[in-house]
This record gives sequence, C-alpha cells and structure tokens, in this order.
Amino acid sequence: MAFLPWRWAPVLGLLAAAFLSVGAVLAGATAAMLATPAAVGPFVGSVIEVVGLAVALVAGASATVRAR
Repeated sequence: MAFLPWRWAPVLGLLAAAFLSVGAVLAGATAAMLATPAAVGPFVGSVIEVVGLAVALVAGASATVRAR
C-alpha cells in the first residue's frame, strides 16, 4: 500500500473484509457456533465477528464509492 495512491486504501480494506467474510462462511465453524447459542462464549464471539465483518463491508464499500 505504500506504493499506491491514497484512493486505493478503501479498496484494500474492502478486499480484506470480503476475504475474511468468505473465509468465515466457507469454514463451517462459524455457522456451527451460531447454531448453538447454549455455548455462550463461542456464540457471542461469532456474533461479534459477523457483525464486525458486515460493518467493515458496508464501510469499505461506502468509502470506496466516495473516494472516486
């Protein structure tokens, strides 16, 4: 990123969030943890992860559109 213009920074953030989101979906552990709310720790951690990824995707897309 040090060699790219500043307008590319939001795109890199969006790509990182998308990469992590795809990994969370493809790894069945996230879905399994969300399906068992009886295990409070893993359930809350997975909810925080999913919400954080959703916020990162929306913020990254918004920042990418505004940077152009």
